[in-house]
Amino acid sequence: MGKCAEIRIGLALKFGQCLYSDGRFNEAEELFVQVMETWKKVLGEEHPDTLLSMNNQAFTWQRYGRRADALKLMEECVLLCTRILGANHLNTLSSFSTLLEWQAENLENSGLAEEGLG
Repeated sequence: MGKCAEIRIGLALKFGQCLYSDGRFNEAEELFVQVMETWKKVLGEEHPDTLLSMNNQAFTWQRYGRRADALKLMEECVLLCTRILGANHLNTLSSFSTLLEWQAENLENSGLAEEGLG
């Protein structure tokens, strides 16, 4: 990948983050998917930039209501971050904290759904 293409992908990531912050999740998701897939192909799945794009995509899916997809992607992200960056790296700890929070919400929502059935 040339320097211009790398800059373009970095700008797409930043623009996606701006869209996400603005609540424009559909548009952010499109950019995050493009960035994630590009980084996976070019840099490999284990590159820190790829991990960041996976994390961004998981957050977008979570906000978009695709909780199962978000949870699965965040689990993958945590495993890769732990192996590549180390268990005590700030990004690993942040992703792990998010994963635990989402898992707790998932359990809580499952419990509420079961209570409603009973």
